[in-house]
Amino acid sequence: WGASWDMTRDAEMPTRQFLDLTLSAIPQEESIGVVQQGLRQVKAALDQYAEPSWRTTGLDRLATTLGAWMIDAEPGSDRQLAFVRSFVSASTTDEQLQRVEDILEGAEVLRGLTLDTDLRWALLQRLVSAGRTDLDRVTAELARDNTATGLRQAALARSSRPTAQAKAETWDAVINDASLPNAMIGSMIGGFLHPDQVELLHPYVEKYFDIAATIWNVRTHEIAQDILMGLFPVYSVHQSTVDAADAFLARTDLEPTVRRLVSEGRDSTVRALNARACDGS
Repeated sequence: WGASWDMTRDAEMPTRQFLDLTLSAIPQEESIGVVQQGLRQVKAALDQYAEPSWRTTGLDRLATTLGAWMIDAEPGSDRQLAFVRSFVSASTTDEQLQRVEDILEGAEVLRGLTLDTDLRWALLQRLVSAGRTDLDRVTAELARDNTATGLRQAALARSSRPTAQAKAETWDAVINDASLPNAMIGSMIGGFLHPDQVELLHPYVEKYFDIAATIWNVRTHEIAQDILMGLFPVYSVHQSTVDAADAFLARTDLEPTVRRLVSEGRDSTVRALNARACDGS
C-alpha cells in the first residue's frame, strides 16, 4: 500500500486506482497511524495527481465511503474521528456539505464523537472554503476559542474564503506585513492555497515569481523560506507554471536557497503533470 503512493506520485499508477486500493485496504488496517496516513495520501493524490475532470468524481466516492464508515465505526474511537475529519476534507456536494453543517450544529449526532475545539474549527473551515457561511460565524467561533490557536484557526478560515478579495488580502498580508509571526503566516498560507480554488489562485502564479527573488532580502530567512515553500503554486498544475519556473531559474542573481526551493516546487509540478497524464490515460 505504501509503495502504491510512491507509484502514484511517480506516474506508475493512476490516482483512481490508488483510490480503489486505499478504500479496499483501510477496513483491514488495524494501525490508526497507517489509516490516517492513507487518508491524507489519497486526498493529496486527488488534489494534485488526479486528472482534473475526474477529481470531483473521486472526491465524491471518497466522501461517500467515509460518510458510511464514520457511522459504522466504533463510537468514540480514533478511527471514527479520522473518518469524520477526512469526510469533512473531501466533502464537495451539497448533500455532503450539509452533513458538515449538521455535525457542526448538532443536527447530526455521531454516537461517541466529541465535538471538541479542533474539530469544530475543521468543520467551520470547510464550510467557509466552500462559500457556505460568512465571517460572522468565524468571529463567533473565535469568541469561543479566544486563544493563540484560535487566532490561527480563524486566520486560516478567513484566508480560505472563495473570493478574489480574500485572496488579495491574504497575499498582501503574508508578503508585506512584517509583524506577522511564522505560525500566523503558516495558517494564512494554509487557507490561501486551497485545491478547490484553482481559478482564484491563477493570478498568483505570476505574482509568486515576481516576489520570489526579493522576499529573501526583506524578511528573515526563516519566514522567507516559509513563504517560498508555502506559496509555490502547487495546485496550478500546468506547463505554463513549469515554464515560469524555468524562466525564473534561468536568472543568475538568485540566492542558492531561493533557487533550491523554487526548483523543488518546479519538480513537484512536473511530477503532478505526469501523474495527471497517467490518471487520464
